[in-house]
Amino acid sequence: MTKIVRAAALAAVLACASASAVAQEHWTDGPVWNCSYYYVAAENWDNYMLYLRRHTLPLQTARKNAGLALDYRTYIKQPSSAHDWNFAGCTLFKNYGAAMDFDAAAEAKGKEIASAHWKTQDEAAQDKAAAERYALRTFLGSQTMRQINFRPLP
Repeated sequence: MTKIVRAAALAAVLACASASAVAQEHWTDGPVWNCSYYYVAAENWDNYMLYLRRHTLPLQTARKNAGLALDYRTYIKQPSSAHDWNFAGCTLFKNYGAAMDFDAAAEAKGKEIASAHWKTQDEAAQDKAAAERYALRTFLGSQTMRQINFRPLP
């Protein structure tokens, strides 16, 4: 009986391993995107765009130049319902580790960039200076997803 259980377990492991190998034959793993979704009311739209140009764009550019992210993208769309997003901000990272794991050196670089932009090292003062954006938008959620690169057909 033990041999049958072992054989069944081995067969299950091999089936799982081959299934993932078959799935990977169609693509290679690409970088990882983290996207945050917001609803911005029409009456706040211009003020929110101005805030992004003044603060978010310079911070993103500095973070990209420092190697903390590969790229940034911004998307807008017509919402399909009252609870749908109309603004998305996405950050591109080289992999899930860069997107989600704590890295003390990256954290220190990020704090240095924020201190330079907000002209203070006091994080509470930085948060207070950045707080105006909260009144201009409603955060709806975020997603982290991997980009894939299709392999050419033989």
